[in-house]
Amino acid sequence: MLDSMVVISSCTARKRTHSTANASLASSSVQPTPAKDLYTGKHHILVMSAVNDLRLAFPDNNIRFFIISAGHGVLSEHEAIMPYDASFNQYNIRDAINRARMLKIRKKLQGIMMSASAGFFVVGQRYLRAVEGPIGCAPLEIYLTARGVLTAAYAPGIVWIPAGADMARQLRVSPRVIGATMFRKAVDRIVKDRTLRRDGPSRERTLSTTLMDALQSMSGTAT
Repeated sequence: MLDSMVVISSCTARKRTHSTANASLASSSVQPTPAKDLYTGKHHILVMSAVNDLRLAFPDNNIRFFIISAGHGVLSEHEAIMPYDASFNQYNIRDAINRARMLKIRKKLQGIMMSASAGFFVVGQRYLRAVEGPIGCAPLEIYLTARGVLTAAYAPGIVWIPAGADMARQLRVSPRVIGATMFRKAVDRIVKDRTLRRDGPSRERTLSTTLMDALQSMSGTAT
């Protein structure tokens, strides 16, 4: 069964800058960069590479990728922007929520989720709190986050995948990238399944539910 999947990630503090020097003017200018290429933090690299591998392995599925930015709001991967210095991690919770509201991030995410069959939120705790998650507009939404972040974790269609300090210790990675690491590993698992790649997901199981199953198996939350 074909899928319309959305992957939501968060911006990272590390960003690429492209300078073009002009010898005659003895100056340099920074050029706008597509969002998918701007961020150089490990979290973004893990999620972006996983999305690219999913697209290569299952080209018939529609897989869209967006980034929650504290500077620009919700960015499509191809949207060209200038480097900026802003992160929801630099705000307290109240200020982070107020900034997200000003940028209309939740409203934009709601619109995106309404056109998706499933959404995977691979975002930091502060980002998820800032957008007042869960969004709850897609039939299925999977959140990789630490315990206690979601206020409606058991609502219909909302699936919580524990991605906190315990999983970070188990996988021997920083808690800052545990969600992205789990997403990357789950994608690796299904991409390497030759039968799945040959036949595609079954009539009963979409690519999203297959990926969700892999994440749940990894975290020990499979039902």
